[in-house]
Amino acid sequence: MAIDRIASFVFMLVALAFWLLTRGLSYNGQIFPRLVTIFLFVLSAVMFAQTFFIKHSEQKQTSMSRENLKYIIRAFLVVILWVSFLNILGFIVTSVVCLSVLTLILDLQKFTFNRLITTIAIYAVVVTVFWVIFHKVLLVPLPVGYFI
Repeated sequence: MAIDRIASFVFMLVALAFWLLTRGLSYNGQIFPRLVTIFLFVLSAVMFAQTFFIKHSEQKQTSMSRENLKYIIRAFLVVILWVSFLNILGFIVTSVVCLSVLTLILDLQKFTFNRLITTIAIYAVVVTVFWVIFHKVLLVPLPVGYFI
C-alpha cells in the first residue's frame, strides 16, 4: 500500500539524517547511535520491500490506517514533549510521566484508577532501576533537572 511505502521511505530519510548527526561525535559516542540508525534503516528497507511482495488482501490487515494515525501522532507528540522536558524536570520524572501517558494513549483496555496507579508504580520502579544501573553503576550521564 502507498502509505506503507511513504512511511518506510520517511523512516529511511530519518535514519540517514540521524547518521549524519552522529558525524561530530567521538568514536565511542558514535557506536550505539549508529547501530540504532542502521537497525532503523534496515527495518525500513524491509518494510519498503514488503510493500511489493504482500498481496493486497494481506496488506489490509498490516498496513497503517487513518484510524491508527491519531494514535501515532499522539504518541509522537508525547515523545517530543518528553525530550523537551528532560533537562527541565529530570530523567526519572519525565520518563515515568511519558511512559504512563503513552500507555494510557495506546492501551485498548478500559481506563481505571487502579490501572493508572499500577502503571505509574511499575514504570517508576523500572525507570529507577534503569537510572541506577546506567547513572550509578555504568556512570552514564543522564539528564538532570529540578527533580532526578
